Amino acid sequence: MEFPTYDFDSLGETDIREEIIAPLLRHLGYRSSTPDNVIREQHLSYPQLQLGRRKPTDPFLRGKADYICDAGGLVKWVIEAKAPGEALDEVVEEQAWSYASHPEIRAVYFVVTNGREFKLFQTNRGSKAEALFECTYEQLASKLIVIENILSPAAMLKAHPTQEVDIGKPLGPSVVLRI
Repeated sequence: MEFPTYDFDSLGETDIREEIIAPLLRHLGYRSSTPDNVIREQHLSYPQLQLGRRKPTDPFLRGKADYICDAGGLVKWVIEAKAPGEALDEVVEEQAWSYASHPEIRAVYFVVTNGREFKLFQTNRGSKAEALFECTYEQLASKLIVIENILSPAAMLKAHPTQEVDIGKPLGPSVVLRI
């Protein structure tokens, strides 16, 4: 993967998506309409929380996830892209977490990036958790193997295998050891 030098001050969010995120996703092995699918700009709606009885007039909240990556159709992660001039603060992290934790997505990870910085979070740790991994664009080439080992489709499927519940008869009675 190539890592050209950019004048980040002249780039917008669309540039970050096209010049940095899209090549990274292709490098990792994600492609649209494949088993390792990438979905762009997925619209989501959330029923607004209320006190008391829900009314038909209660408004829905709406959002749009920039990227949803779906490894093998089984394990998902989300990317929220921002312009280079935008800080990757708590508000951005909470926005990305809200997409990742949405019931239709249920992503295990979410990433926030403005091209200059990349931060990876584990969704089930909540919107206020510390990043599991972070790096700058300048570090991306040297950290690419770490990203591959976490976010590539093969790594995602290995780290998050399909759970199977054995509903057959037990081999024997349960035993509790007391010491």
